[in-house]
Amino acid sequence: MRALMLAVAVALLALSTAAAEEDLTGTYKLVSSKRKVVETGETLDTWGANPKGFISYGKDGRMLVLIVTDDRPKSESVEKITDQDRAKLFRTMTAYGGTYEGAVRNVVGIIVARAPRI
Repeated sequence: MRALMLAVAVALLALSTAAAEEDLTGTYKLVSSKRKVVETGETLDTWGANPKGFISYGKDGRMLVLIVTDDRPKSESVEKITDQDRAKLFRTMTAYGGTYEGAVRNVVGIIVARAPRI
């Protein structure tokens, strides 16, 4: 299994005008996402060429991330969705949340090590 480096949010666009220099709480838009294969140095688009996503840091110490691929499918209707459609929708997004401590500073990227998608 090849080890991969995932560079999420290589550049973030601040959407919150209230964020002070010391405190970057607010919502930021994902503008790119790349991964690098450590063994070969190859760089790939993680969620497609134009992924969509946001990361939010709240003043209450909570954070939330949502990322979807640029080619995420759209179902005709909830009533007509198939198991295959559900599986593809699941594979084309990620979301997570949690808490953080201290001020969020200098957000220019997030580096995460992970195994390849199954």
